[in-house]
This record gives sequence, structure tokens and C-alpha cells, in this order.
Amino acid sequence: MLDRIEAPHAPGVYMFKDGTGRIIYVGKAKDLKKRVSSYFYNKKLEGKTLRLVEGVKSLDFVITNNETEALILESNLIKKFQSKYNVDLRGSYRYPFVKITDEVFPRIEVVRQPKKNVESSKNVFGPFVDASARSRMVGLVEKSFKIRTCRKLPKRACLKYYMGHCLAPCIGNISKEDYSRNVSKAKKFFSGDRKELAQELEGEMKELASRKLFELAIQKRDALRLISNEPEKQAVDVFTSKNRDFIAFRKTPESFSIQLFNFRRGTLYGKKSFVFRSGIVEKDILEDFMQNYYSEHKPPHEIILQELPENHAEIERSLSELAGHKVSLAVPVRGENRRILELVEKNLDFSAGPSVNPLEEIKNALFLSHAPRLIECFDVSHLGGSNTTASMVSFLDAKPNKAQYRHFRIRKVRGIDDYAAMQEVVGRRYKRVLAEKLPVPDLVLIDGGKGQVSAAASVLNDLGLKVPIVGLAKREEELFVPSRQAAIVLAKDNPGLRVLMNVRDEAHRFANRYRKKLAEKSLKK
Repeated sequence: MLDRIEAPHAPGVYMFKDGTGRIIYVGKAKDLKKRVSSYFYNKKLEGKTLRLVEGVKSLDFVITNNETEALILESNLIKKFQSKYNVDLRGSYRYPFVKITDEVFPRIEVVRQPKKNVESSKNVFGPFVDASARSRMVGLVEKSFKIRTCRKLPKRACLKYYMGHCLAPCIGNISKEDYSRNVSKAKKFFSGDRKELAQELEGEMKELASRKLFELAIQKRDALRLISNEPEKQAVDVFTSKNRDFIAFRKTPESFSIQLFNFRRGTLYGKKSFVFRSGIVEKDILEDFMQNYYSEHKPPHEIILQELPENHAEIERSLSELAGHKVSLAVPVRGENRRILELVEKNLDFSAGPSVNPLEEIKNALFLSHAPRLIECFDVSHLGGSNTTASMVSFLDAKPNKAQYRHFRIRKVRGIDDYAAMQEVVGRRYKRVLAEKLPVPDLVLIDGGKGQVSAAASVLNDLGLKVPIVGLAKREEELFVPSRQAAIVLAKDNPGLRVLMNVRDEAHRFANRYRKKLAEKSLKK
């Protein structure tokens, strides 16, 4: 079983490994930290899940931009690794693509495993996770741009022509050039190049409405709405026949970190992290890494980087000789490759650790005199006013200090009164701190908003303790301090805010666990 869980509060895919390093389970999550933690904090696991958790010795994960990417990546990795505990998804099922056929008068079809080659890559879009959204898109595109749906061109016009849904190329009712322009619009729609297309559709809609062709105008309006509500773009399964590696790196005074993503035929199949300590000449690290890594791994067709090494032409020649095919190095400015490289950078930011001290970020945000090394956080938990409990967790240097965790039963408060419960637990804690001369925290964190913070601050004032105090409200993740009316809002990826969220979430978990334990005892009595 894992001794420690290190995962971000971000969507992505997690991989459990056994003692040999073999992947035994692949899962997706909206929040990696919460999902992975649920396996190890749940004491009521049964059967297969219990055996899985007992066999987990290490964890790896890939951060994604959204849940759609996580869903697609999970499916691809399960098929690649044939993980032991993913029995249901190890088959050949793949999320479908949309393809525009290579015919004189093309049509749209949904395919599972289209061939990946240079010619077809321009006409294949996806994959699409949401089947209903995909069907709606295909139907509207066919109606809006009058794309034929028949598998073979008939010799006479069908009902769809008379309904106004097809331009009947089968009877020569539209030229190849005019039909190609409609197909081009359909490609723009599926590829995401929709700004120009939206302007065209809006003009056509207004023109049809002015001619009182309202049914056709409604089709254009529906297509416009679909464009504005386009599915989330994904960067983990891109339709191409080329093999590509994406490399991001970051330099600090102590280290040089590298994150490498392996894309094979457009699908993300691997993630590797490397850290080189100080003492190496920085300008040579990337070049040396590439030469050493690709001497043991066959170089792909393309290597995408944040910046080119000084002698990139020489590296390309060397890698091309190793691979037996042309290898090119490139730095993307925009488009698909740029989007994927940003995803690699996002993973690098977590694996390499924040480039700034998160405690210094907290100090600056709250205007503290020094970085808060010791943080104590309080949370109150109850169920409809019954079994009200509270927790206090302690973090030292942003890490759990579990020997100092404390549970509290609320004694004086009856019913639902979070403010009074918070005052009771804070008062009991710091009366004891003063009486026993225990270490005073650098920062007191309250799970709650302005009301809870004010209640706790009043107790500290009565005790004569001048300790900085801050509240962290859920959902919006806003910070509240007694001296300010307005909330302090930090960026969601701020390292300091992430530390405070981790502390708050741990206090919440610890309080809930104790409340449930007491509730079970009451039920047994």
C-alpha cells in the first residue's frame, strides 16, 4: 500500500503500479488528489478493490486539461497496458471519429478505427466521447451544409432533396465546385476553425430570415448555437500517422527538470520525468539528454520543444541516422502542437515542484511578517446538528504533522451553530497551548468564510494571542481575514493557495471521519 499520496487537485488519469513497476490499474478523475485518496482513506473496501489497494506500491499520473481528455487517455492506456484490474475496458472498443470521405461528392460517416495516414488525417476529426453530442453535430452539419448521407449515389433524387436537406449531386443539381465549398465549411466546423464559419452562418441566417425562409434559417441558427457550445478540445489523441515526442524543461538554481510525452501515431502512450542536479553546464543538458535518451529509444519523426538547442541541425542529422528516417526538431507557436506542449508543461510544473516557495506566497498574500511554517487548521462537522465534532490538523513546512492532529467533541453547543462550535474548539485548543506552553502556530486556518473567521478571531483576542488567522471558503476558494471586508482572491494555480487548500481538505476529512465514528457508536447503543 502507498505510504504517501502526492497528486494534484486537477483532472487527469492515475496509474497504480505493483512492486515490479507493472501498471495494474488505470483510472480517470475530475480531481486526482481526491480520487486517489478515496482508495486509501476508505476503511470499508471489499473484494477486488481491497486486493487492488493492498497491491499498490507506487503511483503515476498524467494531468489533463479537462475530463474529456482524461476519459480518452484512460481508454487508450488500458488498451496499451492491459492492466489487471481493468477487465471491463481491455477490449477493442474505441471512441469513434467523424470522417469526411474521399469521393467526388463526399459524405460524412462515423468510424471506429480509421487508417492513420497523411491523406486521411485532413479529413478525420475526433475522437468524440459524447455519442449524443456527436450525433447532433453530424445531423446539423449534414442539414446546414446539405452534405449527402447516402452510401452510394442513387440515380434519382431522394426524399431528403425534396425536404431541403440535400442538394442532390446525384442528379447533377449542384456542381462539384459548389459542393466542395460546402464540404470545406463542414471541415472547418469539425476542426474547430469556427470564427470565420460563424460569420458566414450568421449572414446566411439573416438572409434566409429576410426572405421568410424560416425553417432553413432555424437550421443555420442551430448550427451557430452548436458552434458556440462546442465540445472541449482534447490533446491526448490526435489523428496523425507520425510518431512525436514532446519535451518541456525547467531550470532552477538547484536542478534541471525534463518532462517527456511519447505520442505514437497520434496517441499519448507514455510520460517520463528526469531531474539533473546542479553542477552540469546548462546549455549542454538538453543536448546530452537527447543524445543519451535516443541512443536507447528509437527517435520519432518529430521532437517538439520549447526552444531549439544551439546546434539543432547537427542533432537532427545524428538522430536521423539513429532512426533510419528523417527526424525534425520544432518549436510550435500556435495550433495543435502548442496545445499539447502546454499540457506537458502543466505536468512538469507539478512533478518538478513549484519554482517559488508556497509558504512565501502565503506570506505575501496575507502580508505576514514571516512565512508560516507551522499552520493549524480547524473544521467543524455535524449531520443536521447531531454528533457535532471538530478537528485540528497541523502542517509543518507544508507537510502533515500527524502527531499533532486533534479531535474535539463539542460540549457546550446544542443544535446547528457553527460559529459557537468554532469558538468552543478554538478556545479549548489555545487555552491548552498557553497553559502547557506548546508551540504557537504561525497561522491559524479556518474552514469557512467571514463569519467563522470572526468567531475564531474573537476568541484569540480574548486570550491575548496575536496569531494571524484566515478563513478559506469552499467553491470559490476565497480567503477572508478579520481586518478586511473584501475577500482575498488568488489564482487557482497559486502554490500558496494550493497548500492552504490541502490543509483545509485534510481538516475536513479528519473531522468527518471522527463524526462518522461517533455516529456509528451512537447507532450501536
